[in-house]
Amino acid sequence: MDWVFASIAFIAMIFACWVMWSQQRTIDRLTNKLMSKDYGEYKRHEKQVERESAPKRKPMSYHDDDSVDLED
Repeated sequence: MDWVFASIAFIAMIFACWVMWSQQRTIDRLTNKLMSKDYGEYKRHEKQVERESAPKRKPMSYHDDDSVDLED
């Protein structure tokens, strides 16, 4: 009979975790809405897509390389 109580306790724990997860998700969504200036900004930042940066050309010589600091 102990395994029945253990099973019920396990199912109750899984259900409680699921409820806490859904509540946290709702809180996060509401916080995002409150932090944005208007609905347009909220929608712009809702699904941020990382854009690929344009490929940089390889420096042809020492003087073309921007990462090298020249001391004058």
